[in-house]
Amino acid sequence: MENIELSQNLEFALEAYFDSLEPATLALLFSLLLLLQIVKGFALWKAAQNSSTAWFIALLFLNTLGILEVVYIFLFSKRERKEAEDGE
Repeated sequence: MENIELSQNLEFALEAYFDSLEPATLALLFSLLLLLQIVKGFALWKAAQNSSTAWFIALLFLNTLGILEVVYIFLFSKRERKEAEDGE
């Protein structure tokens, strides 16, 4: 019973909070969430292309607000690709 009441209270609080936000703020939040999903998808795609299983799992399960994804895209994915090309 307590869990149901707590859930309802949390739902009410979140609804009140989002109702108090300006439309521009909601649009900004939505845009940031969309951008983060695009960056995460791109990083996962690059990790899959490079056969980087450990990176793929880390990127899939860790939510770092895009920091880990950007680090992988700009630092490690290029390094791994270059190492693969040098090994061939």
